Amino acid sequence: MAVKAVLPWRTPMSHSVLAATAAGLVIAGCGTAAGPGPGGAGSGGASHPAAAKVVLRFEARTTPGAAPTRWLLRCDPDGGTVGDPAAACARLLKIGRPFASPPPNQVCPQVMASSGVITVTGTWFGQRVHRTVADGTCDLGLYATLHAVLH
Repeated sequence: MAVKAVLPWRTPMSHSVLAATAAGLVIAGCGTAAGPGPGGAGSGGASHPAAAKVVLRFEARTTPGAAPTRWLLRCDPDGGTVGDPAAACARLLKIGRPFASPPPNQVCPQVMASSGVITVTGTWFGQRVHRTVADGTCDLGLYATLHAVLH
């Protein structure tokens, strides 16, 4: 009777683990290469900070026609006019893709909590953002998060 040896790297589960590890290494390597140093090409010189991976402008209106309140948020490195940029960036990163549109077939409550809207423009990790988030329907949770981040 022949006994087949099962090598740990040849099991179906190990293929999944290997693939996940490889994907993680590829993702971890993205954006970690050192850019040009001070005074190097594209750096703008030593007096300019590194370009932020997130640059967002928020414009909030509590009622139609009201004067807007505006904030700026930069992440990685953190900065801007938001009260606590590091906390704001951490909170938005937890959402994953905070400015993606809801799926087209998602059923949303047709309820508006208020007439507040927050318009977000800028870039989110290289993706252009232009989204108006209302205090209701599918945006209810995102509006509450953004409101907490900004205030």
